Amino acid sequence: MVVGLSTLKFSHGATSFYDKQLGYLWAGMLACLVFWRVPYFVWTNRVVVPILWGINMGLLLAVMLKGHSALGAQRWLAIGPITLQPSELAKLVVIFTLAAWFRSRPIKSFFDTFKAAAIIIPPAILVFKQPDLGTSLTFGAVFLGMCFWARATL
Repeated sequence: MVVGLSTLKFSHGATSFYDKQLGYLWAGMLACLVFWRVPYFVWTNRVVVPILWGINMGLLLAVMLKGHSALGAQRWLAIGPITLQPSELAKLVVIFTLAAWFRSRPIKSFFDTFKAAAIIIPPAILVFKQPDLGTSLTFGAVFLGMCFWARATL
């Protein structure tokens, strides 16, 4: 990190790129601080989870309507000076939502997994339409992993 930033700082004509990367570093450090200090049970609270899921779906729908296109895919959303890829946030939100779901509703039968799958299907479809096959398949892998840890019988 230090070597990369110092290389950008002292290379000819890369000062604007250096400032941009330094901003990303501060934003990443702030995000790490937030996730470090806020306990896990807050993110999986039954009041917070639907709000996060709704915001996530709103951002994914906003990408479909107002997103920026690059290399044939419409994945980026510009919010002021910040460009955001909501599909990356959607991975975290799906993990928190599934964790809260499995905590409050243990899997007792094969059909309980279909109820939990209803959580990941809408964001996975919206991400697949961007098109982003890799991230949409990641939702399936997260679902299978969390079903395994919730002791589901698939």
